[in-house]
Amino acid sequence: MQFVNLYHRLPSFMKDLIASGYGFLQKRRRYGGKFQEYVQQLEESQWYSLEQQKEYQERKLKSILVHAGENVPYYRILFKDLGIDPINEEPFSVLSKLPLLDKQSVRENTEHFVAENIQKKTMLIEHTSGSTGTPLKVYQTNESQQYNYALGEARSFGWAGVKHTDRKVIFGGRLIIPISKKYPPYWVTNYSEKQLYCSSYHISISTLPDYHKKIKEFKPDYITGYTSAIYLYGRYLIDNGKKLEGIKAIISSSETLSNKQRNIIEKAFNCKVYDGYSLTEYVNYISECEHNTLHISPEAGVVEIVNDNYQEVENGIEGEIVSTTLFNYSMPLIRYKTGDLTIKSDKRCACGRKLPVVEKIAGRSDDYIITPEGKKVGRLDPVFKEIDNIVEAQIIQEDINNVCVKIVSASNFSKKDAEAIVNNLQLRIGQKINVSLHKVKNIKRSTNGKFKSVICKIEISSYRKFL
Repeated sequence: MQFVNLYHRLPSFMKDLIASGYGFLQKRRRYGGKFQEYVQQLEESQWYSLEQQKEYQERKLKSILVHAGENVPYYRILFKDLGIDPINEEPFSVLSKLPLLDKQSVRENTEHFVAENIQKKTMLIEHTSGSTGTPLKVYQTNESQQYNYALGEARSFGWAGVKHTDRKVIFGGRLIIPISKKYPPYWVTNYSEKQLYCSSYHISISTLPDYHKKIKEFKPDYITGYTSAIYLYGRYLIDNGKKLEGIKAIISSSETLSNKQRNIIEKAFNCKVYDGYSLTEYVNYISECEHNTLHISPEAGVVEIVNDNYQEVENGIEGEIVSTTLFNYSMPLIRYKTGDLTIKSDKRCACGRKLPVVEKIAGRSDDYIITPEGKKVGRLDPVFKEIDNIVEAQIIQEDINNVCVKIVSASNFSKKDAEAIVNNLQLRIGQKINVSLHKVKNIKRSTNGKFKSVICKIEISSYRKFL
């Protein structure tokens, strides 16, 4: 913390030097070692047949299960209690016998999930963004990190027609400048990785002219990072008749991408948006190909899509993503409940790849409003679907009877628009809940710099009494 406070007091050029030095170390760690070898493997395996994918997953899953049973305290005890023998049993049969693993269990017993046969001093420690409130500590190795970044290079950047070595703008949640700062720069330059890192905490209608001026000077090849920040920037360009030339692709991540956001972003930057989904926990990788199809990378993990009863859903049905890592041996998470929702699909993509497909990343399982009858209502983005005169909006449930909608409005926002929002919301959550609308200058980001579109402040324990 002392270093952070000192860093925040430094002049901008010193921050750029520190960011570039850190970037140099990151570059060696992430893109060194076996990175290129992994990229080549993934570029080849993207064309695997279904039989080849199955054989690969069976082999890797068996390796992970045997390793976990021998070297990870949690699984050693669990396998013994369940009478499971991962060496002699079929790997998918073993997987089906295991209970689902929730984040709280990992958070409270982190060290029990760390492999004992890998020296801790050789491991890297990352933290999840803490969307649900408390970050999770995750152990990784250089090799697992290189494989994860190889997935990004082969299955995200590569499909979008760019490389990690190109000039890029990143909108992210690192505390590169103090939250309280009211004037630019709201960014740091990492010269080692040709990267302009922009704070997502400070982006708003009033600060966007400063962001645009700097980004235009930087001349990026592509933009990546938090969806909501990129969308706000795109809205600014369209609303003010401005352009940013030379952008090859937009790669959105970390937040749900709506159709409205995609349309605005593609219009603003005159290029395609490529969406993606992955986790710090290294349990899966889902990315969008050149035909706008979201493919699961079976090399990264075994993905199950389950309903509230933890049964696999049918095609076209929404469910929670449950994942098992196939490459993070330092902290192997098996049948891990991600808390994120997707829609299962049997689509075959025109790109020719046989990789599994999902229809969309639908958001988080906790993005819902609770009605007085005890019903959970999610998927609320259609509330704003036909309303063009808002920049962004956030729905907050204060208690069982009251919902507040915060609106950052465009200049032509009208009383009719406000009435439409309230009516659209009440059609979904019922007339018993009072809906109030408040216009604000900007919507505050969470502690990880992300934008959360729905916030329910009712604790689950309190909610149960309404059932």
